[in-house]
Amino acid sequence: MTQKKASPKAPKKTARKPAPKTAKALKASKAVESIKTVKPKKATMPKAANTKKPAARQRKSSSKQGYLAGLMLVSTPLIETGIFTKAVIYICAHDEQGAIGVVVNRVISNIQWSKVLEQLSISYDSIPEGTIPIHFGGPIDADKGYILHSAEFKHNEMFSIHNNIAITPNVDLLHEIVQKKGPKDSIFVLGHAGWLPGQLEAEIEKNMWVPITADYDLIFVTDNSYKWNKAVKSLGFNWYQYSTEVGHA
Repeated sequence: MTQKKASPKAPKKTARKPAPKTAKALKASKAVESIKTVKPKKATMPKAANTKKPAARQRKSSSKQGYLAGLMLVSTPLIETGIFTKAVIYICAHDEQGAIGVVVNRVISNIQWSKVLEQLSISYDSIPEGTIPIHFGGPIDADKGYILHSAEFKHNEMFSIHNNIAITPNVDLLHEIVQKKGPKDSIFVLGHAGWLPGQLEAEIEKNMWVPITADYDLIFVTDNSYKWNKAVKSLGFNWYQYSTEVGHA
């Protein structure tokens, strides 16, 4: 007597899971989501300097007292890990209350102009073409947008002006930019970097940062992937022989 072989069972059908998003797609998605909350009723930059002073007077005061508003910071090899590795930061304000700056060489993603304007409820006459780079300005208030731009364009919420560079903490300026009626050059950043009183000075003493003259072309024209290298070259010495002895570069 022979036993009947059981016929093999058909495999169960399982619902197909959607393919996981790539890292790039996730990054772009998060960037779009974050700018939903960028448009405040009246955006203001945290106070860290007396912005009522004329620009020329403010620069003179900053130079005399050792403040760095209007300059750039270049991170040194001592910052080996983290968000400020190979960072270039434009200092918007610096006084006895601390310092505020925005990173100018970190792009989160490039997003379609139309999507950005829709998320911010900014009207436009025709569908704008192309993309806008969304820059990471720093970890503080990372959901708020700022426009770093050339100072020939005047805006009533302009925060500070140094060396023909200004910052406006109001994303409505994007409407003027997309209509080609805004500043000649600009970058859109989310968030900013900040230091408590004396903190930035202490980090410079530890050779974590080197202050340099702000370079307009480096900020607005140079490719982001080369900005740090260009800033380092402007120092004029062998970077990797930079002294790690505190206070002696």
